[in-house]
Amino acid sequence: MTERDEYRVALALPGRQVLVTGASGSAQLPRVTVPKWSRPAEQLTMSIAERWHVQCVVIDFFRDKSMTQPSAIAEVLTKEWGFGKSDLAAVELRDISGRDLSEVERTALEAILTGDPGDRGPFSRLGWVGDVKSWIKASVYDHEVEFSEHIRQLNAGGNFALVRLATKRGPAYWMKAVGEPNTHEFTVTTNLARTHRDFMPPVVCARSDWNAWVMEEVGQPLNSSSPLSECERAVTGLAAMQKHVVDRAQELLLLGCVDQRMENLRSHVDEVVEYLEDAMGRQTTTKVPRIAQARLRELGRVLRDACCRMQELEIPDSLTHNDINPGNILSDGSRCVFTDWCEASVGNPFLTFEHLVRWLSRDRDRPQAWSGQLGTIYKSSWRDVVSEGQIERAFVLTPLLAVLACLYGRGTWLTSPVRHDARFQGYSRSLARHMDRAAQDARLLEALCQ
Repeated sequence: MTERDEYRVALALPGRQVLVTGASGSAQLPRVTVPKWSRPAEQLTMSIAERWHVQCVVIDFFRDKSMTQPSAIAEVLTKEWGFGKSDLAAVELRDISGRDLSEVERTALEAILTGDPGDRGPFSRLGWVGDVKSWIKASVYDHEVEFSEHIRQLNAGGNFALVRLATKRGPAYWMKAVGEPNTHEFTVTTNLARTHRDFMPPVVCARSDWNAWVMEEVGQPLNSSSPLSECERAVTGLAAMQKHVVDRAQELLLLGCVDQRMENLRSHVDEVVEYLEDAMGRQTTTKVPRIAQARLRELGRVLRDACCRMQELEIPDSLTHNDINPGNILSDGSRCVFTDWCEASVGNPFLTFEHLVRWLSRDRDRPQAWSGQLGTIYKSSWRDVVSEGQIERAFVLTPLLAVLACLYGRGTWLTSPVRHDARFQGYSRSLARHMDRAAQDARLLEALCQ
């Protein structure tokens, strides 16, 4: 069975009231369960709509250690709704007992309901969705924007938001806002959209005080059933975008892209291997064997050698996307654009292709044929920049180095509490096994011995 989390949800109405379940004297916040590890904002809004036929948007989450369940506040957006006919009733916040709401939560909820959220962030308040709609309407000049009632919310929090606002005519709009530690995504995205319009969804408006931007929806994400022609278009577009910023590493780094150039990756191999040794030592499952310490240290040597060999090829550094997947590639049938640049980096461009082709060829009947065809397309796009020999030698090194780049990420986890998180340790062990398999490839070993 799928693991689930249960939330206590305060459904906020105009006039500082909230909706509860239960008879008078036993009022409780509605309970909503969502799959663990899912997007809670999206799951909560979907579950509330399905159960009570009411549309809402999650305002913020609260996690008080004195309570066994997390809680959330959501603003009810449905205007004509007979909640009296359901199992919900409107009450004042003071009517909810202390058994169902801690004092810390009550104080935070009261502040939000009264319009004084303090420093919780610009989206920890009622009415922000309406403000965003007004902002978009004032920013679109070529046609009148008329929103429908449909809203899809993926992320929520005081400083974070990701919502899709549907319209009655014309394209939908996506609004995204980021807080620490992801504020760099605002600068990266808005600048890339300005300088790479052919490869990004159009940015309609942006606000630095919110670290928020609005993009016009372009097409649909690729998926496991996307035809080869669309995947080829994505690969061609990726190469064209990367070639457009060849040798502009410093400019990209100043925007907030992380440094994943070979020299920097190589300088952190020892730290990564040391961490993997510790993570392997903490493995409790017996379903897969641990990688021995001696093998991990040998793997570190192979990684360092591979970084050096890739540097020697002198392939120019460019923009890389360290979270590339079909969901971040939108196609309208004639072109592909790329989104979600939180993990934008500067490094060997071929590593991003390796990540992408793994996604695009998985779950196919003939994955090797798919990856081979897409590899041919990508290679041909680079032949006017680097030689055939450079490309072929680089492609031998990329399966191993792409996993290293994925594990290293922004590198901040090396010195943050994330390194102690059990889920991250399991993720790291999984990537270590991928690197171990890639490091045993005969072609790679031959290349490192030359």
